[in-house]
Amino acid sequence: MQNKESQNQETTTLTFTKTKPPEWLLAFWKEIDDKTFGKGFDCFAEDATSRLGVAQWNGREVIRENLRAFIDTGSPPFTTSPNIGTED
Repeated sequence: MQNKESQNQETTTLTFTKTKPPEWLLAFWKEIDDKTFGKGFDCFAEDATSRLGVAQWNGREVIRENLRAFIDTGSPPFTTSPNIGTED
């Protein structure tokens, strides 16, 4: 059953072009995949806020340590790298 409001909705189409990921993002993902959690996290401001699920982490070092703990205890293994910078 359609109401009058749903009958008048417009459809918008957006086209996305696949581009190479920025170097800072690749560095961040590499730190996660390698489980080194080093300089790749420097893309965050010192006072950054991150949310994962219901958790809120305040500060770059807190984000780094909590993400490390989350990934190290995850099952199945956590990875960010399938298809990074690859062509389909």
